[in-house]
Amino acid sequence: TWKPEMLLESKITAGQRCRDVFVGIDVFGRGCFGGGGFNTCEAMTISYKSDLSTAIFAPGW
Repeated sequence: TWKPEMLLESKITAGQRCRDVFVGIDVFGRGCFGGGGFNTCEAMTISYKSDLSTAIFAPGW
């Protein structure tokens, strides 16, 4: 489980390789920021703004 402030820390740590770091988003919302389902866009927005890559789990929700 990640929190928005953790993404900035990951980006700083990764430096120029920040796009090699993936933010996991579970569409079922199991412990995810935003709760998943129709709120998956909340986690996607935070992930996009962090300039990290995103991995979506259970996209068939």
